[in-house]
Amino acid sequence: MNRTDRIVAALCLLFFALGVYQISLQGLQADELLFTGGYYEPHFTTYAGWLFGNRLPYMQMTYVGSLKTWLYVPIFAIFDPSPASIRIPAILAGCALLWLTYKLISETVSPRAGLIAAALLAADPTLVWTTRNDWGPVALQHLLTVGAALAFVRRRIGLGMFLVGLALWDKSISIWMLTGLALSAILLLRPQIRERLSRSTIKNAILCFALGAYPLIRYNVSRQARTVTENAHFGLEDFQGKLHQLVAGINGSALFGYLVREDFIGPRETLTLYLLLASVAILPFLFKRPGFRPALFCFLSAATAWAFMINTKSAGGATHHVVLLWPWIQCGIAIVLAELPLAVGAFTATAALAACLAVTSSYHAMLARTGTRVPWSDAIYNLHKRIQPETRKIITTDWGIRPALFVLSKGQTPIEEELDKITPTEDKLYIAHVDEYQQFTNANTKLEVPGWTHRVVETIKDAHNRDVYQLIQYTPVSP
Repeated sequence: MNRTDRIVAALCLLFFALGVYQISLQGLQADELLFTGGYYEPHFTTYAGWLFGNRLPYMQMTYVGSLKTWLYVPIFAIFDPSPASIRIPAILAGCALLWLTYKLISETVSPRAGLIAAALLAADPTLVWTTRNDWGPVALQHLLTVGAALAFVRRRIGLGMFLVGLALWDKSISIWMLTGLALSAILLLRPQIRERLSRSTIKNAILCFALGAYPLIRYNVSRQARTVTENAHFGLEDFQGKLHQLVAGINGSALFGYLVREDFIGPRETLTLYLLLASVAILPFLFKRPGFRPALFCFLSAATAWAFMINTKSAGGATHHVVLLWPWIQCGIAIVLAELPLAVGAFTATAALAACLAVTSSYHAMLARTGTRVPWSDAIYNLHKRIQPETRKIITTDWGIRPALFVLSKGQTPIEEELDKITPTEDKLYIAHVDEYQQFTNANTKLEVPGWTHRVVETIKDAHNRDVYQLIQYTPVSP
């Protein structure tokens, strides 16, 4: 391992440390746990197959596959579900992403550019937090996409297409970034593509892709292309909101007030947005430099993917969508910086890393001082402990409560949801959010049921002594 490799390994360790620090201070969130449904409740998955008499989950939703479920089977066989066992594997995937990105840019441009790319990513707050909590999910999307690109660069076409298939199965909106990369390759790398393709290579690539995407293909063949028909709806809507999310995601401020409470501790913006604008402005002046075409490839790929985001209805407007443009934005910046004098590039990359580290530290400081709120509240752990001795049937009445309780109990505690209408009985314990934290609009209005009276028997607090959940019991109204 050379000196540059050792520096990048240290950057991977930094990413890991930022991810695992205070890992339990946020509660488990429902979308973060989507993959566990295929493990603890496979009969509720959208689509499944059979192998040797065993039911295998294939699709968690019409556009989200069960790849992550499969990967966690050995993990949950060894470790009980917890913030650590659920989040650390995603963080490790983020570390692998940094290393693969470094190798990709090193082999296509230069080790200096690869090192700068790793430095821009190592403490990036948007990447750190979306990977750690992985409610998108995004960790596998990044890893598979960059892994496929590196496989193509190394002329391992079959492996690359297999990873592309896995990425599409994992989450079909990977088509945004994959299309951006493919179009950029066609426009900028056509001679290299023709050189590497033959009839036998194409046949092998198709077979490898079909193998990786087999569960997704099988689902859509049997369900009349439901992934496309139910999700591919286009139109320019909320462009301003999506632009705001893009800017906030790039400068690292997007998750303040969501993952952590908004209490204004420390720096709030990185230098990445300014570096992006400066790099795009400088790029034309590098026309005759070796880094021009690779940097253009990265920026064009990200721009094409974002064009898909802004033209897709009901998608592309959240941080976990925007972050799918990573690491290509940072790679483009890194390639441009590597073309500048060594002192300028090194100073800028170091300053960018320091700024990212400062903003990521701001998130941690806010988390430690005031915690977070629903749906990430740590009160879910107190609620889990409270209901363990319960013999009554447990009913949750708002979004986001049941999944975490069910997973923390390893699927052993029977919990049901009544989200639309409550059917009271005296032998049930109902769990609702307090009014301040309702997830569905006016979710608590349905607690009023004609012929019944309800009372709050207990409230569950978070680590900062705030009421988050209320335990409710019903009794019939006397005639």
